[in-house]
Amino acid sequence: MIIEDSLSKTVKIGMWLLADAYEISSLDISDSAIQNIKKRFPQVNGIVSDAGTIPLKSETFNIVTSQYGIEYAGHNAVLEAARLVDNGGLLSLILHFESGSIHHDSLQNLAAMEKLEESKFIPLAIKMFDAGFKAVNGAHRSDYEKSASNLAPAISDLEKIMKHYGQNIADNTIVRLYNDVGQIHEQLQNYGAVEVINWLDRMSVELNAYTGRMSSMCRSAISHQKFDTIQNELKNLGFSIKSAETLIVSDHQQPMAWILIAEKETASYPM
Repeated sequence: MIIEDSLSKTVKIGMWLLADAYEISSLDISDSAIQNIKKRFPQVNGIVSDAGTIPLKSETFNIVTSQYGIEYAGHNAVLEAARLVDNGGLLSLILHFESGSIHHDSLQNLAAMEKLEESKFIPLAIKMFDAGFKAVNGAHRSDYEKSASNLAPAISDLEKIMKHYGQNIADNTIVRLYNDVGQIHEQLQNYGAVEVINWLDRMSVELNAYTGRMSSMCRSAISHQKFDTIQNELKNLGFSIKSAETLIVSDHQQPMAWILIAEKETASYPM
């Protein structure tokens, strides 16, 4: 049983190798994610569900695993995953580490995206381009000049964000937006109004989704105290802890994740 947020290359290879030999189920709250898995691995049983309330019988899987996924559904989702593990089976989890390198990067990304939202850069850019295209087509330039003047402080805000956090912040999203808007503005006659405004509308949706992902990651990161609590709860459910440690990668000073492997030794749930 794989409870996922997104499959790594290693997990994809593992599924490809094992799908013919074992019965594998994959759970995700996103129907499109499950459809994608089913397309690549038709043998896999896809389940669309919240990981906090999984619609399956207890003690039905030899291995239940999640990589950066189950913690997004909250603390109780770990116990829900444990419920599915059969006697002698394993619960194997990689969990976001609070104050680790990924958590730190996500906090920085989230802060930068919130400042981008506060600047109102995209709605102001839409107004400027709308007036600009009208001016190109013969309208009076006063509306364009006013909207361009209104956008100027937001441009300055983006420059401050990039100076403070670096141009690579938020996976280069902010610097790309800044550069693309600047390029389009310089060559406005080469673009169409509908094309540009639709692009900015899509960017707004994508940036909101990205901000939501960063916010969810920050909320889901597991502290030392919570990690200890999870281990104690698993022990009370008949598990023995085989491994409980941090994942440290050579090019990161802080841990990237918690690794938790627990074996189910006694029955704890009604079938």
